[in-house]
Amino acid sequence: MNPKISVIIPVYNAGEQIKPCLDAILSQTLKEIELICVLDCPTDGTDRIVEAYAQKDNRIKVLKNKVNLNIGESRNKGIEAATGDYIGFSDHDDYMEPTMYEKLYKAITKENSHVSMCERGDILTKYNKRVERLDDQKTYTVWTSLLKTIANKQNLNTVYVWNKIYDRKFIQDNNIRFPDNKEFPAGEDILFNFQVFKKLSETNKTEAVAYVREILYWHIFHGENTSSRVWKFDYICRYTNLIAEEISKNRLLSDSTEVKQNAYKGFIGTLTSGLYWANKDNGISAFKQAHNIKKYPYLRSILKDNWTLYNKELSISKNIIGLFIKLFG
Repeated sequence: MNPKISVIIPVYNAGEQIKPCLDAILSQTLKEIELICVLDCPTDGTDRIVEAYAQKDNRIKVLKNKVNLNIGESRNKGIEAATGDYIGFSDHDDYMEPTMYEKLYKAITKENSHVSMCERGDILTKYNKRVERLDDQKTYTVWTSLLKTIANKQNLNTVYVWNKIYDRKFIQDNNIRFPDNKEFPAGEDILFNFQVFKKLSETNKTEAVAYVREILYWHIFHGENTSSRVWKFDYICRYTNLIAEEISKNRLLSDSTEVKQNAYKGFIGTLTSGLYWANKDNGISAFKQAHNIKKYPYLRSILKDNWTLYNKELSISKNIIGLFIKLFG
């Protein structure tokens, strides 16, 4: 069987939570699926669960890291091993609706697109609550997707990788990969999608992103998510600086006021959240932390040069941080 979609899962210490995830993928209505589980040196027996599933279903391919590589490099190993027409990603403790990959596949082939995506919802296990994350956007192009990724609103469809499928040949031919999470364990989805939408925009800004306006992927928040554990200000600065560097060096982006507006809003919003948590968790003054912007020249330049691109959507706290960086950063 030639798989239509290769689904890549980096697997660490998921424990019993891996079972609903594997069951959800293997019971998809689209049967032509290759499931690539990248075992990232789990220590809690999750590897034995995955290997037991692989013995029962030959659609599962198991890769084993010799050392712990974290999410980014594990996903990259999965990309290199994938043979499906399209690539999808899942976290090891999430699950999706049974029709998700069939609907994404039909949408991407109908639109002849390089990317298709759906809505996602959150399940907050601490509060036993399901939160629907419906976007008000009716259609997406690669350009609007790029702008929204740069703006980095956490409830937007464009930021994440697990609610999408991508043209495998496009990803592999253009060497689009995730950053090494050991360097900065946050923001790998944003950087991956930034590369995808930037590359596509270079040739055809109006290309459609196939969009299924249904909640088909459920992301589990249980307090052990990677993003929950590493939401640190310095990590945020490092990955936003990489995006800022690309904006500064790439004419396609640097000549666009839309890009600068979205970059300013996105960077300020993300940094404000990071400063809040740095102060809450570590008792470090937000203004003291903001001085660290000086270590990141491209990020600092965009924030200082474009702070007048004020948007009424921004809160007072975000504008205070923006002004502080303009004056002292």
